Amino acid sequence: MAIVNPNASSTRVRPANPFATRYVAPGKLPWIECGASFDQLVDRFQQLGGRCQIIGPHGSGKSTLLEHLIPKLGQVFYRENASEHSSVHHPETSSTLAEIPRGDAQAVCWFSLRRGYYVMNSLKRFLQTQPFCGILVVDGAEQLGWWQRRRLVRWSRRNNARLLLTAHRDLGLPDLWQTSVSTSLAQQVVQQAYMNALGHKEVPDVIEETQWALLLNKHKGNLRECLMELYDLVETTHREVEEIGS
Repeated sequence: MAIVNPNASSTRVRPANPFATRYVAPGKLPWIECGASFDQLVDRFQQLGGRCQIIGPHGSGKSTLLEHLIPKLGQVFYRENASEHSSVHHPETSSTLAEIPRGDAQAVCWFSLRRGYYVMNSLKRFLQTQPFCGILVVDGAEQLGWWQRRRLVRWSRRNNARLLLTAHRDLGLPDLWQTSVSTSLAQQVVQQAYMNALGHKEVPDVIEETQWALLLNKHKGNLRECLMELYDLVETTHREVEEIGS
């Protein structure tokens, strides 16, 4: 959007904010490997029998990892995502859970519980109707009670389905991966955000001078919260530049 200064002879265009959701939301940033490749994670998933968990604190990259890992594991057939307030279905198959093709070991059903409570009800209906799927993915499984989590595991065994959970704490399944955020990783994410938004990785001094250890400590390792603070910082800087130029 053009920012117009009525006292100027030309129109100024505000630069994109690299920390806007469209640049840093899960799936928008590439996964930065920190000790394991996707091939290694896929192999480990198979070695663990296809029932495991990804654990880590808020904003440490669990959902981002899922966005990149799930296509390596199978074909997303059904996805319930409250952030889009809609379900995303495989374009070449039925849009109903009850019609998931039996025998398709690569069919993925994906529920993002952290995106909204109505998704929880969809998951309950899913378990009640017991349609087949090759892999059941539940993002934000810490929101489930002990009995609900046990029911998930029993359902997966009974239907010969694989199960992948993400959570902030140990839910009793083997660990596929534990996510965490270091200052080095945070700096790489910021560089990639600038690449997505502006086509280069040249981070301005106002960001480079940020003391990452203090910022991560302030937000308890939550990189998402750090990026939100940087979004506000960039917006403030843009406004100050516009005021000087007006």
